[in-house]
Amino acid sequence: MSSAQTPTPSADPLFQQALEKAKAYFQSKKFDACRATLNDLIAEAPDYAEAHNLLGYLHQATGDLDAAVESFRRTIALMPNAPGAHNNLAAVLAQSGEFDSAIAAYEDALRLAPTSAAIHYNKATALAAKNRPSEAIDAFTKTLTFDPRYRDADQRLAKILSKLDAPPYLSLVEAALIRCFESTRVDYVPLARPAARQLMLKYGLVDGFEP
Repeated sequence: MSSAQTPTPSADPLFQQALEKAKAYFQSKKFDACRATLNDLIAEAPDYAEAHNLLGYLHQATGDLDAAVESFRRTIALMPNAPGAHNNLAAVLAQSGEFDSAIAAYEDALRLAPTSAAIHYNKATALAAKNRPSEAIDAFTKTLTFDPRYRDADQRLAKILSKLDAPPYLSLVEAALIRCFESTRVDYVPLARPAARQLMLKYGLVDGFEP
């Protein structure tokens, strides 16, 4: 047996060119050409994780969610330590309405990337869809802890809180507000929404706040 190691697909320039070609087709919505290119590429390099990942995106974009799940699972098998692969799988599972499986996949992603605001946010939306408010609050709070300006996490958190009347939940958002402003120390107020206004004034986080 030769001691020389076979190059990984991602290190092969021809495979890289084929993948870039498939990406260009995907971005220009030439899905048939993208699929043909990826199928040929995977036939030549069945262990090319990035190709399986792009194929998962393609299946998702064309509405074949079962095939997307299969492709993303294959990607994870090849790249188990890539948090993005777990996040991609979770997103498709959530899109399919399989929220419990999606939440588990998001948790797998967070074990690899515990400070990712994006993944905490995605997990929070899945928890909210499953009507698990206390867990969703915790996940949105973590989203804002790691990125106080992340998308509409503040609005989604406020919406859940507005439906609850329990001090423990208010304590969570109070703690989130304090952490956000202690870490950023900027004038921009990402949590300036009606449900959060009184808490912000209470802690003196803004001056001259206008709703």
